[in-house]
Amino acid sequence: MNNKTKFYHCATLLILLSACISSKYSHKKKGEKVAIKVVEDAKYLQLNKLRYQNIPNFNSSDTGQRGLAIGQLASLAILGINKLIEIDKSQFTASYGQSASELYFYNRLSEDGHFDPSGIQFKGIEVSRKIKVKKKDTIAFYAAFELDNSNPYEILNGSVFHLRVKELKLNYSKAKASDTRWFAPWSWGDKNLNDKMNMDIELRFYTSYVTEAGIIYNNLQIGKFNLNLRDMPLNPKADNAKSYYDSLAGDRLNGYSFIVPRSCGFATERQGEEKALRRIFSQGNYRIEVDVKETGKEKYIKTILGENAGQIIKEGSNQAIKFLNKK
Repeated sequence: MNNKTKFYHCATLLILLSACISSKYSHKKKGEKVAIKVVEDAKYLQLNKLRYQNIPNFNSSDTGQRGLAIGQLASLAILGINKLIEIDKSQFTASYGQSASELYFYNRLSEDGHFDPSGIQFKGIEVSRKIKVKKKDTIAFYAAFELDNSNPYEILNGSVFHLRVKELKLNYSKAKASDTRWFAPWSWGDKNLNDKMNMDIELRFYTSYVTEAGIIYNNLQIGKFNLNLRDMPLNPKADNAKSYYDSLAGDRLNGYSFIVPRSCGFATERQGEEKALRRIFSQGNYRIEVDVKETGKEKYIKTILGENAGQIIKEGSNQAIKFLNKK
């Protein structure tokens, strides 16, 4: 066996070994269960306790109360780059999701139109992914988002709402993350850098409703939110692990949603000894979809050996596999 062939055999072995290198905090899929829970609390917003708003008419020259009328004096122009993860077939990328339907945005019917905000009971969303670790159910990923109530006039005046992070933690990723192994010198060093994960979370709100004019809207998307996270520590012993996740609390997600339109219908009421119909607006039926995408950091020697990959596999794979079988 000449030196060139020995090199190919060795390189093939290194590639095969590197494919087995995975952080103990990643690539756990056994017994996976993804769940979504909608949190409801009709007392959360308390719109009935807001200050009265003085709405100036068209000819009014009094602008002193204009801020109260629109909820805030100036718009907040927030610019950002929403760079999404490209999901491919690599084991270093993974995605999962869940949906919840037959939900009601309000806790009572209304007589005041499609966008009457009275009785909003939607408070937030919880998303979790559970796996089996040593035969025990373990929370791999948990995220809780809540309706941002810092400026309720956004909801009252504009019929839109935002979400913010309440709590988020990644204990085990679904996508593979590289790690340090004694038998792989190229993986030594920068362990904390490799034991990290990138994640994109997307939430979408849908509804179906009918207007007073009889127009039907079916499966209409009314809202979309994104949260883009980078370099999430997987190792709980990492220096910045606790501070990273603690710092996420209160962060506002990109995007917004309209409050759920109430569908026009009828309710029965008693008039004397007989029943009559009265036009009303529903409790706002809606559906939520959540998608989570992960990508790990790949650290291979393939940059060096990539140009010779074909020849390496051709000449050395059999020898490497025999060696691995012995081990």
